[in-house]
Amino acid sequence: MNIRKKEKQVINDIIALLLTKKLVHYSDIQEYTGLSKRTVAKYLNDVEVYLNSKNLSLIRKRNKGIYIEGDLKRLKHTASLTENVVNTDITASILSMLIQTNNAISLDDLADKLFISKSTLIRKIEYLKNNYNLEIYSSKKGISVDPNSNITKDALTKYVQNHLKSKAYVIQNKMRYKYTFTKNMPTLFPEEIFTRISNVIENFVHLTGLLIERRMYELLIIHTAIEIALFKQYNQYPKNNMFDEYSSDNLSIFIYLISSEFNLSITTDALEYTNHDLIFIENKNLKRDITINKIVINKGNLKKILEKVIPRYDDILIKNLTNHLYELITRYKLNVYMDNPYKDEIKRKYPVAFDNALALSKNLGELLSISITESEVGFITLHFEAFIHRQVNLTSSKIRILIICSSGYGSSVLLKQEIEQKYSDRIEIVKTISEDEFVKNQQLNFDLIISTIEIENVNTNIVKVSPLLSKSDELFLEKEFDRIKREQYGNNVFLRLIKKDNIIMANEDNLTPSDVITKIVDNLQNNNYVRKGMLEASLNREKLSSTGLRNVAIPHGNPTFVNVPTISVFINKKSIKWGENRVHIAFYMALNDQVEVEIDKLYKYFYSLIRNDKKISELVNSKDPDDFMEKLLLLQ
Repeated sequence: MNIRKKEKQVINDIIALLLTKKLVHYSDIQEYTGLSKRTVAKYLNDVEVYLNSKNLSLIRKRNKGIYIEGDLKRLKHTASLTENVVNTDITASILSMLIQTNNAISLDDLADKLFISKSTLIRKIEYLKNNYNLEIYSSKKGISVDPNSNITKDALTKYVQNHLKSKAYVIQNKMRYKYTFTKNMPTLFPEEIFTRISNVIENFVHLTGLLIERRMYELLIIHTAIEIALFKQYNQYPKNNMFDEYSSDNLSIFIYLISSEFNLSITTDALEYTNHDLIFIENKNLKRDITINKIVINKGNLKKILEKVIPRYDDILIKNLTNHLYELITRYKLNVYMDNPYKDEIKRKYPVAFDNALALSKNLGELLSISITESEVGFITLHFEAFIHRQVNLTSSKIRILIICSSGYGSSVLLKQEIEQKYSDRIEIVKTISEDEFVKNQQLNFDLIISTIEIENVNTNIVKVSPLLSKSDELFLEKEFDRIKREQYGNNVFLRLIKKDNIIMANEDNLTPSDVITKIVDNLQNNNYVRKGMLEASLNREKLSSTGLRNVAIPHGNPTFVNVPTISVFINKKSIKWGENRVHIAFYMALNDQVEVEIDKLYKYFYSLIRNDKKISELVNSKDPDDFMEKLLLLQ
């Protein structure tokens, strides 16, 4: 079969994909090769001819897929030739090729070299720009990047962080790590480079006695690998002004170890990011003060700042945030950035904590003239979430029952089983005890006592029943359960703050978050819940970071514009694109210090509500505001 080099490469790519995935569809091959369905069909015919020459069959079955049938050992040589192709990610190939090409390269030439269509190439380039903030220059000659710019190194850092994985081994009572890529980074990084740098760092730690926290350890490996790769590629390194500030005390030791390991005469200027990492590690080990925006930052000063700017906190939150933010500010000063691969999940799962972290980041940013990324906000969120968990007991909303029984173990078990069988959906039995045990354990947390004996002089609701529940006992218990639920409703600040007049139901196309926020705030302002200025504050907050979560949105503004605290609800039958999510319901939080003492109760209920997709779905399907309120009451 006489075929050109490019066509042979495509055929090899398709065979490699079939060998790797065993069963594929046209869409898989299109995505992998960047070819149209018609062109893929043509190449599959060529693949079939080649496989037949090896006594193999290409099976194409509708609604099942495409696969190779026969003894695959006959393709052993072909598999080895295409191994690199299977592991190669097109995005990584583009990134590597742009960095390794000294001059601009045309889109047509780059597409040909990668064996992909021009449209696929353009799409992948946009992906690099949007997801890795890579700066790509365009000219008449083609596209290029500045390999020595901080923007390019930051993009490379983020890519490697996303695709590098480590495996731990215990060797001679010490932990050792082996690093591999989840997707291959061709030519730019030999895979063993990361493990070799890890070994260098182990020697460095042994020589200097410095302790390196795990995240920083991996960042040091990545930055060193990038700067070694760039130095090898260009054999020189332009001096960066940021490097003039100061050098790590231990940089010369690190350079000696790296140079020995890789047989390089690497210069100080080539290790700008590595130098910053080492300074950060030294600062943390030696607890050095840093100065930023003419403010001296140490843990004592930072603690005082946090106590002023955070409205609600405990000692643990201040201590943990002080430690975390000291590191964050030090990293910022040295242009060392941490990517947070979990930031979207954190934002979705912990909306209230994320908002607290965002507010703190904004205040610190203004005070210190620093920019705190959303990745860092995600890390800060975890401290606020832990604080909320300490403050709010996220227990079940069931009625907590204490059973006191004096008729013996058998009858107490029988009574417990009967009550659980009849009311398990409404109650939770905390404990079953005797009257003597009750006297010793009055600190137990419960809503109601069910007892087989009369007990007086106790400041708790008690219902006396017979060991075998009678019909009158059941009726009385039902009445008591309803009374407690009504009390719980009265104590539920979340339910109390929702008014029917502030529930808006719509069925509109193409609504935006700004449209929804405007409708909600206009309604609240017309009813004097909020005053002028709230709309602008709410829209500005939305610009700062989307308040859209996985299944709901929680827009809000500045508490200073709230006259009367309330929670407004907006339901739209058609989904609304809110940030990266699509939602049907928005809870607008118009809260101020009038409800500050009850805010923990509010968060408790709201957290449990938005984490339950079924409950949210039921609320979205409400017919009208009355139906919404009735469902909300039943769902608590």
